[in-house]
Amino acid sequence: MIRSVGAVLAGYAVFWLGNALLFVITGKDPRAENPLEFVMLWLGNGMLCGVLAGLVAGWLARRSHGLHGLAVSACIAAGAAIAMTIDPIGATQFLQWVTIIVFAPLAWLGAAIWGRRQPLRDQRASAADVEA
Repeated sequence: MIRSVGAVLAGYAVFWLGNALLFVITGKDPRAENPLEFVMLWLGNGMLCGVLAGLVAGWLARRSHGLHGLAVSACIAAGAAIAMTIDPIGATQFLQWVTIIVFAPLAWLGAAIWGRRQPLRDQRASAADVEA
């Protein structure tokens, strides 16, 4: 249970820190209108962070990878929904909708990718045991 909670929190932290660092490094204001080039950079960064969040959660969980990725996705979507209720008219509405529709599902995908990778390693380990 503690490993599961830690895996979900670590995955969410990867997503949050990755996106926050983009705004800190570039000096852009997430509440302001930004040029198209930066929006494209933000989209790519958010998608990468979403997948990495799921990968980290799946790696740390060591079981039920998809379920842990789904929990990270739910945390990401809930955070965006809460942010929308706090600032319902601001320019961040676009950011929050993209986070819910695109980035959150990618966390589940990242965990699913990690989960698909695991059976192959387990099969090789059991095949090595049979040979020995």
